[in-house]
Amino acid sequence: MQFQFAGSRTRLLGIAGIATAATMLATGSPYPAAASVGRPTGMVVRTVAGAPAPVESLYKIMHPRGLRPVGTHCIKAVRFGLRALKHSTFCGKTSARKVVVWGYQFDSKAAYLAGFKHINSFTGFTPSSAGPTCPASKGREGSVGWHANSNPRYKPRPGQILECFIDNKRPLLIWTMPTQHVFFIGQDQAHGSTERTLVNWWKTLNYSR
Repeated sequence: MQFQFAGSRTRLLGIAGIATAATMLATGSPYPAAASVGRPTGMVVRTVAGAPAPVESLYKIMHPRGLRPVGTHCIKAVRFGLRALKHSTFCGKTSARKVVVWGYQFDSKAAYLAGFKHINSFTGFTPSSAGPTCPASKGREGSVGWHANSNPRYKPRPGQILECFIDNKRPLLIWTMPTQHVFFIGQDQAHGSTERTLVNWWKTLNYSR
């Protein structure tokens, strides 16, 4: 199934997630367990004094040891026109009712930067006009620095941010991890949900601010 962006403020992320889940349910096939979506193969880069944090697999990032996973019931994600992907995952179930999450990891820093620029364009998010808070003020988009309190690997770094906005009347967030060449997309698909409920869910993860 292919999805194309029509070039307007109407975004298709929710359609893709719902259609994927609906197709699986309609055929009677449950989501495969998260464990089936690419077990980690170890660190890609060795750590040396003064070196950047090593790049971990998307699976390992989404399943921090001893902590709740970012999502479960995961399958391979729709690409949304993204290129140079190393791993991609769509999780139809999280710790919050009706919240789904996508995860994308790229082959290199350059590919990640190009992918992040593309997904902002694809969703219609405009960084230059975003406010400085998440949740954003009513009717606006927001962008703020974001990091994990409990994991020093994901401490505050340049370019590590949370973007929040409304996508076709549904809250959407994008969180970036530049050192890991990763960004996540979270969406609350519950009727009448707000940005606040989505951001509050994100705070419960290991990557909370």
